[in-house]
Amino acid sequence: MLQFRGIALLLGIALYLGGKVESGELYDYYSSGGIESGLEEDGTDFALNGKYIQLVSGSLHYFRIHPEHWRSSLRKMRACGLNAVTTYIPWNLHEPREDEFVVSGFVDFREFLRVAEEEDLFVIVRPGPYICSEWEFGGLPSYLLRDPDMVVRTSNPQYLERVRKYFEFLIPILAEYQWSPGNPRPIIAAQVENEYGVFPEADAEPDTAYLVYVRDLMVEMGLDRVLFFTSDTPTEFEDRGAIPGVLMTANFRGAAEQELRKLQELQPGKPSWVMELWVGWFDHWMGGFHHTVPIQTVLGDIETVFHGFNGSVNMYMFQGGSTRGFMSGANSLDFFPNYWPQSSSYDYDAPLTEAGDYTEKYDAVCAYIQENAMGPDLPLPLRPPENLKVQYPVVVLQGYLGLQDFIDRGLPMTESETLLSMEHLNANGGSGQSVGFVVYRKRNLRAANGVLTFGERGKDLSLVLMDGIPQTLPLSSIVDTYNTGQGGDVVIEGDPNVPDGEHRLDVVVENTGRINYGKVGDFMGSRKGIFEAPLLWDGTEISDWSIYSLELLPDWLTRSVPSIGPSLERPPDRFMRSVDRAASNDGTGGGKSLDLVGQLSFQCLPVAQHSVEGLEGWGPERCATGPCLARGTLEVTGEPMDTWIHLFQQSEHWVKGNVIVNGLNLGRFWDLGPTQTLYVPGPLLRTGSNEIFVFDLYDIGTEVNFSAQPILEQTKRR
Repeated sequence: MLQFRGIALLLGIALYLGGKVESGELYDYYSSGGIESGLEEDGTDFALNGKYIQLVSGSLHYFRIHPEHWRSSLRKMRACGLNAVTTYIPWNLHEPREDEFVVSGFVDFREFLRVAEEEDLFVIVRPGPYICSEWEFGGLPSYLLRDPDMVVRTSNPQYLERVRKYFEFLIPILAEYQWSPGNPRPIIAAQVENEYGVFPEADAEPDTAYLVYVRDLMVEMGLDRVLFFTSDTPTEFEDRGAIPGVLMTANFRGAAEQELRKLQELQPGKPSWVMELWVGWFDHWMGGFHHTVPIQTVLGDIETVFHGFNGSVNMYMFQGGSTRGFMSGANSLDFFPNYWPQSSSYDYDAPLTEAGDYTEKYDAVCAYIQENAMGPDLPLPLRPPENLKVQYPVVVLQGYLGLQDFIDRGLPMTESETLLSMEHLNANGGSGQSVGFVVYRKRNLRAANGVLTFGERGKDLSLVLMDGIPQTLPLSSIVDTYNTGQGGDVVIEGDPNVPDGEHRLDVVVENTGRINYGKVGDFMGSRKGIFEAPLLWDGTEISDWSIYSLELLPDWLTRSVPSIGPSLERPPDRFMRSVDRAASNDGTGGGKSLDLVGQLSFQCLPVAQHSVEGLEGWGPERCATGPCLARGTLEVTGEPMDTWIHLFQQSEHWVKGNVIVNGLNLGRFWDLGPTQTLYVPGPLLRTGSNEIFVFDLYDIGTEVNFSAQPILEQTKRR
């Protein structure tokens, strides 16, 4: 039986289904009498078009929310009393392969900007080129790591050349949406780079010339009517990430008085603006618990900003959403475990949940803002209803593919005498492999048994197999990070029935996320795989490798080009467009095929329908070991609803892998937690049959379970 949660009032549904807000109260107020100026500093205050404005905003990332939920989430923000939304723009989603630029589906920021404008919210953009955001490589494209002379986030000529090409695509599009005379559009402010103060080594001078270059490039490309700013934690990094003449903002939690006093000391007589008030926090895999921040801590910080400094505030995050596919990043730490990847859920303990549901924090924050924020007394929209939730019936998996089946299906392969990093493999049209798994294969070993020696730790997670038999165990805790299989010796026992000279060694390495926060050395050390030292077999170096790229992209899973599914009977043009600046000078047309969009690292098609007819190799029996891919079908009756996949609910199997639904890689699961579920937005599903693929490195199960609510803090014990 289906289990439902959060049934909305019919009256609320009827009011919400009325569509976009028609009043445009904020835009009407600030554009009345004609637009003569944009957002400007006015002493210690802000003014928009000459009228006082206190910026009260929240962060919501369009690329972490399903496009069909953008309007509902943005209206919930406006109903709270916010007057702006803040979003990052990740470079590696909009240029997934070198010189191929995309704005479509989950990454169609143009549509997001239009919806924000319709919902009466201004927009603060943070276009990078680096964004942090607990995102793979901080939003930088991994192909940058192919160039041995590249140094990211500096005045390095090779890096600046790539930034210019990207901004030549991105910034003119943003410029069309900036607030300017005769053009009351949503973008009023733009950040230059991001938290640059932490990037230089402590004894090195910051590369301010690079920051100036980024700011000047945005202006050159047409984003010249906005207020520019930088952001850092004032007490920790002071002005190491600042630009002369550009407003500094503050990032912090729980220390508003100290941070804003320091900000005033660094730039006296300027507005006090908190760009990131951390109202929650993100989770690490193997972290043991889901991070939360007490409501009173959040309210106390907002009170200090409002009443202590007459300041403006942006809540990071207001809705966190989900980090799809392989796009969650990792932190570089000065303490154990030194490298720590983040989970796919980006719930963040925000006022709105990962699925956009209301919380006590939302109620408390909104009540405080509506009572204490300063500015025009304008009507707010009614709160939209929450999305309906459902626990779908169990899906029994019906077909399996093992590692050899992957190889037989034509994975991109590179032959090399020596080991190569993921980024240097022959994949993605010369851009290298960005995400997923690398399979290092050595054929025709003479002996079944021996000692495999890792000269370096595999980056990041290594699984060793001989003749298809696993030789290393899954991690049991974060303490295992540097144990067997991650470096040192592995005692190998192969299949004695395989003739000598025909044994097959496989080392499967997963990129669990490139560094998104750290110093220059951390970023430049973000290549993945095994490449810095050879692998030894009984003390002798192994050479002549066949190296395979396993990215779990739609065209490989289905051997077909994705098409829009029936749940979008008349798909909007925005879901079908890609942008190639080389083919379209105005940035609004597309020279690339839909297939390019399907190749995005996290597969950003909103609804991708695939056919597996004609595929060979699917076996009816569960794989004895991983790596293994399984498939099944979810039948949906009636209107699809939000749900969560909960693999660990009733299964002794499942360890670590990814789930793909209708072509969208939902993200990672890992039995070590703390996240135990993967959110499935209702618009991703369709009435009728829905394809589900589950990939597990270690131990495949036989069924997929669902839940009507998330589980963000639990660990499955083996």
